[in-house]
Amino acid sequence: MHRLVGSLARSGVDVWADDEIPTGERWEQVLRERVTSCSALLVVMSPAAAVSRWVAREVDLAQRAGKPVLPLRLRGDIILGLDEIQVEDVRDGRMPGAAFVQRLRGQAPLRRMVRHAVGPVPNGAACFQQRTVAADLDAALAARGTAILTGSSAQILSGLGGVGKTQLAAAVARRLRDNAQLDILVWINAQSRSAIVTGYAQIGAEITGVDQADPAYGAAAFLAYLGVATARWLVVLDDLADPSDLDGWWPPATQGGQVIVTTRRRDASLRSHGVVLPVGLFTPWEARAYLAEQFAEDPARLDEADDLAADLGYLPLALAQAVAYIFDGDLTCAEYRVRFSDQHNAFAALVSASLPDDYSRPSAIALTLSVEAADQLAPRGLARPLSVLLSLLNPNGVPIELMSARATVDFLTAVQPNASTAEPVTAGVTRDAIACLVRLNLVVLDEDATGNTRSVRVHALVQRSMRDQTSPDLLARAARAAADGIVEIWPEIDRDVALAQSLRSNVDALRSHAEGSLWTTEAHTVLVQAGYSLGSAGLLQAATAYFDQLTTDASWRLGAGHRDTLLSRAYSVRWRGESGDAAGAAADAEVLVADLVGSLGPDDPDVLAARSNLARWRGEAGDLRGAIEANRALLADQVRILGADHGETLSTRNNIAHSRARAGDPAGAVAEFEALVDDYSRVLGPQSYRTLTIRGSLARWRGVAGDVPGAVAAYRTLVPDQIAVLGPDHPITMRSRSNLASMIGEGGDVAGAVLGFEELLDDQLRILGSDHPDTLATRGNLASWRGEAGDVGKAVNEFEALAADFARVMGVDHPQTLTGRGNLAYWRQRAGDLSGAAVAFARLLSDRVRVLGADHPDTLWNRANLATLLGDAGDPGAAVQAFQEVLSDRIRVLGADHPETLSTRSSLAFWRAESGDPASAVAEFEAVLGDLVRVCGPDHPATHEAQNRLVLCRQQLDR
Repeated sequence: MHRLVGSLARSGVDVWADDEIPTGERWEQVLRERVTSCSALLVVMSPAAAVSRWVAREVDLAQRAGKPVLPLRLRGDIILGLDEIQVEDVRDGRMPGAAFVQRLRGQAPLRRMVRHAVGPVPNGAACFQQRTVAADLDAALAARGTAILTGSSAQILSGLGGVGKTQLAAAVARRLRDNAQLDILVWINAQSRSAIVTGYAQIGAEITGVDQADPAYGAAAFLAYLGVATARWLVVLDDLADPSDLDGWWPPATQGGQVIVTTRRRDASLRSHGVVLPVGLFTPWEARAYLAEQFAEDPARLDEADDLAADLGYLPLALAQAVAYIFDGDLTCAEYRVRFSDQHNAFAALVSASLPDDYSRPSAIALTLSVEAADQLAPRGLARPLSVLLSLLNPNGVPIELMSARATVDFLTAVQPNASTAEPVTAGVTRDAIACLVRLNLVVLDEDATGNTRSVRVHALVQRSMRDQTSPDLLARAARAAADGIVEIWPEIDRDVALAQSLRSNVDALRSHAEGSLWTTEAHTVLVQAGYSLGSAGLLQAATAYFDQLTTDASWRLGAGHRDTLLSRAYSVRWRGESGDAAGAAADAEVLVADLVGSLGPDDPDVLAARSNLARWRGEAGDLRGAIEANRALLADQVRILGADHGETLSTRNNIAHSRARAGDPAGAVAEFEALVDDYSRVLGPQSYRTLTIRGSLARWRGVAGDVPGAVAAYRTLVPDQIAVLGPDHPITMRSRSNLASMIGEGGDVAGAVLGFEELLDDQLRILGSDHPDTLATRGNLASWRGEAGDVGKAVNEFEALAADFARVMGVDHPQTLTGRGNLAYWRQRAGDLSGAAVAFARLLSDRVRVLGADHPDTLWNRANLATLLGDAGDPGAAVQAFQEVLSDRIRVLGADHPETLSTRSSLAFWRAESGDPASAVAEFEAVLGDLVRVCGPDHPATHEAQNRLVLCRQQLDR
């Protein structure tokens, strides 16, 4: 019946079901109020309904009140008295047809639909039993908005699953959803912090229409939205494994919000967040009521029902297993007790008398009986091994795709009875085996909003029973099959956020139950795939920590010099660098390369890849000359080993060109990029992704080298090509638009630059969201060009807001956050706030030295700005001394011909003139001007600036 209610509610019909009357309320009064106020009475016909005095009373009351009575035939014959009314057939799982639904929508008020929903709310258990704790749950939600359902502390079941916590939470979620009392419904399987963050980010993207690149940004934005939203919302965090995973991620307390957490934990810290409600066993009365409702159509089955409930320890899950078994075997409770007793004696001979505290002998026996019965159904002999495989995975959802994976089918083929002569198992046969498990209530199939099966849910207690009764050899084979299947179904690109999180959760479960089976003479691919997925999802710190731990495990199991151990270290290096710690990544990469060479030899492809990463992180950390030298040496070896046209060889040439440009040789970089465009076009084609990307790099550095008109023309040709091939919303396309706007400004069209960045910002807000790093960067560019257009005050205000957003989104020590602070200080200086700028630059310098190091180019830039401020504040002599120190360090770090070094020489000459020594300044300007023409070209902005300053100095000298 719950499926019927849910289907009608999702169709927009306001539906109320009479099983929603909480225990303790007077049925007759509530039913009378509901029937007399309804628009139509739906009668779900079944043998139990045919003999129910309450159903007869409801029909009579509705007919006397003039309400339409609409029968739905679920099971059995048509109820006498309703046989003259057109009946809607909903037998065998069918849902009401479109005509019936349309008729209801014309009679019943349209419900207010849930606007946003994420996560499958579990279907109601058959004849879900209302319990006293349900009323306590409603009261807790009404009083404080947050309720936490824990396993009862009673007896041996302390923290045990199977007592119905999830079903209680699901009942509340379905009731609020189906009664139009929610605008937002979120159901998250909270087995890890990453699962929680990803779930929040998913609903946040649905609400805002913006999918953040980093789930943490999206999750934070979603919680912030809940804090101010007037919408009615419910967040259910099911099966919370560790309360600390919610630190910083608890939904806010609001008037319209409610939170339910289910967990086996009872940590004291939970009480500070809501009302903690222990959920224990059925009471004898609740167990009796449950069995009576289940067997209402055949009361004879209730023989010794009270004794059966006692045998099973009043555990709801064990009772549900027994009911399914009784129905399937056409037994009575008394007959089931006989089989239970026989199994109890056999079970006692197999296990110790003392079971773990979170385990129940009666429930294990009930589950064993159910599995044996399922295994006897066609296809015989497959239900048990399939249960074994499922027992190693995430109880809250195994992707349905895994059930038909080649690895799963091959595993069942190998372990089926008479495997050597039996027919191979097919995906269809596997689906039949799943149906056997569903029939015996051993698994539940979760459906999405369209009715398609999305995942298989298995209770943790069912899993525990299977693992404890399975041989180590079969568990190991099942674990490897599950791992192979997960790799098989894992998409090449994680576009489905929910599926990616589900796959990671299943790997976590697999590792916790069968870690050893995933290590043979090498690490199973699934271990790397799970960590890579974390990084790809933007969970950079989690990915770094994952691979750090995987490296430790690999070193212990395989040895420190094993290829898989070394490759795990390589992934740690990558995600550490992506997280912003370029210096740490470079240091780790240097040690790794040496170890790889020692273990694999200098020409191994993995060694070449590690050398490329070492060069990259050296450059990111500021050692551009070291990066160039490393890449040149690498390139020679790649040409020798891989060939000149190999993709990795071309990639290294690209890295060299970028490093040359950043190191102060943009003209040399342009020549490199021109050759690369020709080679990429020849090897991959002129419209390939890589070719289009290299064309963008060529245009950018052409402008930096001084050919701004050429850069603008190149970008105006490139952007349409990228739109045609990659699409207008592709990151590469938007990056080219950003560079085009900058070059337009550099060419003197400041208004055109502002317009370009305004249009780009609008698109990025729509596509990427307000907190995406690229969006933040565009806000900074727009603020700068508005400042260049004369609105310096507005530029300062925008950079103040941007600095706060960078700190919130990226973290206070992230390099981009530091850059944002530097831009704010610079524009304060341009606005005339010299003291404020000086304080800001001084504080920023301290942080940059701490985070980036004293020799990082950004640190040196910071020192140059402080030197300028000394002169602007009226102390040109101090400015001269400061620039001399900066010049010395820039020559040492960047080289004598780096544009920043030449710019420092120009600034030093300027302040020397301001300090009263124009003769020395003229000589220095003449020398640096020659070098600027040689290095940057006669039309470069830095060359023009030096020429203008030289003219002013000569005029000062002539006076």
